[in-house]
Amino acid sequence: MTNWYDPGGNFLLVAGQVVERDALRIAEKIRDYDDNLVLLCLQPEEANVSDPPFVVAENCKDGKLRIVLQAWKLDDQIISRLYACDTHRHDVYNALESIEASDRRERERRFEEEREDLKDKMLHIAGMKSSYSLRDEVTGEKITLFDDRPAERS
Repeated sequence: MTNWYDPGGNFLLVAGQVVERDALRIAEKIRDYDDNLVLLCLQPEEANVSDPPFVVAENCKDGKLRIVLQAWKLDDQIISRLYACDTHRHDVYNALESIEASDRRERERRFEEEREDLKDKMLHIAGMKSSYSLRDEVTGEKITLFDDRPAERS
């Protein structure tokens, strides 16, 4: 394959074809991900108006091309979509389960921190005989708690 390099330009000459630099990069990433995948661009005169112009297809063992995904834009999202839909290499269900489990642990940790903070405040208030002041996080007002009368806001 003979390559022609245009420094600073947006196009390359690859095997006699003028190719946009970003399109070549994405096609190479697709090929690096799986050798059986090819990036196709539909011909405008043969495609329907509602057909996406870019198609990633798989060369099957029987010689047929099977459509893996279609895209309206040729950008790096195609690679992430390929990764997300490839259930032969990646177990999507276990990935979602692990994300949910880590979110659940994070929520529990934050709840425990808030609970410990409130517990410290209440133990301090319960041990006092006069007054205790704290700031309301919502309104920003200072709240003074008394042992023998209702709380005051200021």
